[in-house]
Amino acid sequence: MTNLDGVDTAWRIHQAQTDWTGLVDVKASFIFAIASASMATTVALSATGRVFHDIAPTWLKTGY
Repeated sequence: MTNLDGVDTAWRIHQAQTDWTGLVDVKASFIFAIASASMATTVALSATGRVFHDIAPTWLKTGY
């Protein structure tokens, strides 16, 4: 193995890690968007007179 082969291998490894990190970032952004939307929906539906308004007493009765 020559020095150029080692450099080429290092750049290939670097490129593979860059590609993998990019894919992970996309997946994390997607999950963050879904989690944020679900939390915002829950908070919005917890207002007085909404669907989740009386859910707190139910959770307290279960004794989690």
